[in-house]
Amino acid sequence: MREFSVDTGYEKKRIDEFLFNMFPNVNSSVIYKAFRKRNIKVNDKRVSLSYTLSANDKVQVYIPEEYLAQATDENESFIAGPEMIYEDKYIIIISKPQGMPVHKDRNNEMRVLDSWLQIFLRARDNTLYEDDFPALCHRLDRNTGGLVLFAKDSKTLAVLEDKFRTHEIGKKYLCVVNGVPNK
Repeated sequence: MREFSVDTGYEKKRIDEFLFNMFPNVNSSVIYKAFRKRNIKVNDKRVSLSYTLSANDKVQVYIPEEYLAQATDENESFIAGPEMIYEDKYIIIISKPQGMPVHKDRNNEMRVLDSWLQIFLRARDNTLYEDDFPALCHRLDRNTGGLVLFAKDSKTLAVLEDKFRTHEIGKKYLCVVNGVPNK
């Protein structure tokens, strides 16, 4: 059994949507079967897939561990990726490795920093943030490694975006070369 707390970002949303977000690699038929077998509870009461969530609801999921472990195995290298450097109630700072994009591109690549952070937080806290949070405050190119700042709420995001725009927060780059450049 897995238990999750519902964040305000999922308030007034259907429980099936919540579960598809909590278990993105679990086949949807497994989740629907859990509803048919009445293996999904909210606040210790069985619910249907049309149940609408409230903030702070406790969702209990009785799905066989082999399905959940399979989904976790698919994400294992994903979760072992970047490193969380700092976190408080407003921000998260992540060390992004070179070669990892910060967000999905037109190829909808899955191994991206913002998806990694959602999976990491879900595995660590068993909870979800608002729909679009934590939100990326700036970008780094795919081939650039370094620190990336995320805001945990819309107010913090607005303040940080303004500080980047006015250069109160800046970026510094270090280029490492091998040998002596010709020019």
